[in-house]
Formats: sequence, C-alpha cells, structure tokens
Amino acid sequence: MSTFPVHFCGMKRMMRSRWPSNWPSMSLSYSSSCEQLLRELELPIDIVVLGMGEDGHTASLFPDMPNLTEALSSEALLYVVARPESSDFPRISLSARVLASASMVILHITGQSKRNTLAQACQQKNAMNMPIWSIIKQKEINVYWSV
Repeated sequence: MSTFPVHFCGMKRMMRSRWPSNWPSMSLSYSSSCEQLLRELELPIDIVVLGMGEDGHTASLFPDMPNLTEALSSEALLYVVARPESSDFPRISLSARVLASASMVILHITGQSKRNTLAQACQQKNAMNMPIWSIIKQKEINVYWSV
C-alpha cells in the first residue's frame, strides 16, 4: 500500500464579530501559504469532488464575486481569492481551469432543488450566472444526486 501527502489549505470560518482587526492581511498570509502548497501539486488532479449551492456556485466560485471572470478564465491562475458579496468572509478556491482539468470530476448534490438548479445551469449555459456551468462545459462530469 502506498502513501501520499494530503494537504489542506483554507481559511477557518470565524464569526464576523470575532474577526481580528487585521483579517485582510491574515487572508493574504493564508493565500501565500496556499500558493506555496498548490505549486507543489502535480497537475492535473486525479479526482475532484464538488458540491453545488442553489445559486449554482461551486468550489467557492460564486455568481456575485467581483473577480468571477478571472476565476473562470482559461488563463486563470491555480487559485483565486474569492470575495463574494453574499459572504462576510473571503475564501480560497481552485480556479475553474484547474478543477475542470482533473482526470475525473464528480458533482455530489442533494435534494430536488439542487437537481433543478443543475438543470437550469445546463439550460442557461451561462457560467457568470451559475459558475457550475464553467466546469460542466469543459468536462464530462459524474453527477451523484440523492433525494
């Protein structure tokens, strides 16, 4: 049996009222740490398992984030710092380019409303409205849906 390193990089979710005053610089330091770890990744990634929100977001790629165009670009960097207007805190996400380049992409969704959202994303074909489309249009994905 072989072993391999597993790295996690991300930001801990904190209550807004408890955020330290220096949280913007903290997010930059997390970003730098992630960048260093991500540069060590061997691409393409073997398997990516994604979820999806009812607004069509996936992997912290939200329709209301100001830098969504950059995150969905075929020239995008490895990752993006996402600051969606609907969230009180920034997030770090792999870019759509890196996610879609995985050897296998799995989307796991639950409930009828998310199935409807997925159908709507496939019908609209607009990644700026539903970022999940940016993955689907680039890659045949395996969808696992449970009621």
